[in-house]
Amino acid sequence: MGAGGEPAKPGVVSTLWIIVSVVAGVLILGDLNRRMANARRLEREGRLAQTQVALLEAERSRLETQIAAATSGSLVEEWARREAKMVLPGEHLVVPLPAAGGEPTPWPTPTPLPPLPAKWEVWWALLFGG
Repeated sequence: MGAGGEPAKPGVVSTLWIIVSVVAGVLILGDLNRRMANARRLEREGRLAQTQVALLEAERSRLETQIAAATSGSLVEEWARREAKMVLPGEHLVVPLPAAGGEPTPWPTPTPLPPLPAKWEVWWALLFGG
């Protein structure tokens, strides 16, 4: 009913429903947009986490290899004989001397492990896929 006891006009009611529908639609679209932004952010964070996990697994593997090499008996024994000049009981230490005027044989240098990528390289790969 309108003012003064008159029934509400059909045009006013339909206009009111249109306004309510538009406001509800704007609110729903705003919520949908917020949810999509959160989903994109979560996907980016997931890719970053996967990259970090891969880097940490590679580092763990490298460190396990170094630990295994450092604690192996043969490597320790080789180091003790070569670097520390230690011998087992009953053995005699023999140190060969270079010939006069000759050059000593150089020891090969161990190849270093490849370096981990820089943080900016990880971000670049995450953002641009390369």
